[in-house]
Amino acid sequence: MSLDYINNLIDGASEEVRNAYNEIVQITGTPDFYYIPKKQRFIMVNAVVEDLSGQHQDELMELNLKAKKYCRSLNVDTPPYTLGNILGSRLGNGAILTK
Repeated sequence: MSLDYINNLIDGASEEVRNAYNEIVQITGTPDFYYIPKKQRFIMVNAVVEDLSGQHQDELMELNLKAKKYCRSLNVDTPPYTLGNILGSRLGNGAILTK
């Protein structure tokens, strides 16, 4: 149920945001990602987001907030709750984007 909601959010996003999300999932989707030092993981994901325009960064952050709020309201626990992290449930240990 949560995954359907998340997928609908992503499907409704602009093409640039969908492409960035897919790129993040591709980068973070391999188990090897977790053997990379945390700072380097953050830089890898942040580079994808930084390539977006300001408007698309805002859109991505808004989708992230909506998904997290939805998952919290349903009391979705981890690991399903991590589906609410649009920046990659596999982001690994807290890469946080700041505006």
